Amino acid sequence: MKARWIGWAGVAVGLAWAQYQSDAALVGPRACPKPAAYWREAPWPVRQLFLGGRLRPEAELRALLRRADASEPARFVQNLIAVKLSLAAGAEPSAAVGIVLEAERRFAEAPPLLADALEAYTQHRYTPGCRR
Repeated sequence: MKARWIGWAGVAVGLAWAQYQSDAALVGPRACPKPAAYWREAPWPVRQLFLGGRLRPEAELRALLRRADASEPARFVQNLIAVKLSLAAGAEPSAAVGIVLEAERRFAEAPPLLADALEAYTQHRYTPGCRR
């Protein structure tokens, strides 16, 4: 079975945050979220992601993940990409959807608290069935 994520729209913010075309099979129980470090080299379940108001190709997103910049905006973007890839790979969405919608709404600000919340999701703090 091929996964095809057409998009999610946030009623409150009126924002469709992702558009996915995936060759990844979603079989069995939900996958656990993976951190940005994992997605730097791992195969991706999608070829592009909606990020910061536009659809971006995998090559551009991988370059953002590989940046050595330790600034808060870079950490924010890397964690947002990791969460979206985890969701595309079948991770439990309920704990992440609201955070992702807010992160997209405030993308230009790259708020540190949202970066922390995104990172917490990929570190399994919101997914009790997953281990660190």
